[in-house]
Amino acid sequence: MAFGLICLIFVAGLAILFIELFVPGAILGFIGAAILISSIVLAFLHHPPAYGLVLIVITLIVVPSAIIWWLRKVSLGESQKVEDGYTSADETLEALLGKEGETITLLRPCGLAKIAGRRVDVTAENLVIQPNTPIKVVKVEGNRVVVVAHTC
Repeated sequence: MAFGLICLIFVAGLAILFIELFVPGAILGFIGAAILISSIVLAFLHHPPAYGLVLIVITLIVVPSAIIWWLRKVSLGESQKVEDGYTSADETLEALLGKEGETITLLRPCGLAKIAGRRVDVTAENLVIQPNTPIKVVKVEGNRVVVVAHTC
């Protein structure tokens, strides 16, 4: 078997492994790895050992390099630190504690309400609160606003 054909099979295996980086699932990875291994075995069977060793060295350099490149491409490049002013909680929600409002949607137990002129995602302490029902904020924990039905 000609070494050029073996190299073509080898490159096809590398291409399939490269495609695996972008396609979910492991089937293409297994196919690409099988094609790479097959091309290396063919090189050892039909040519001097140096040909197979060259393909092994190329595999040991190209495959990890592609994986490292891909991981750098998909990973978060910068972090959002508290020192820079980033927070996960909406600190303005604390001001709603004790305020009254009205449900916009059915709270089963979560839904929307209008409190102090703004739409807020809320959680009912009771199981279900009907739409257009007066409510009162009884607890704020991070982004979670807990309300109860309020009778005037």
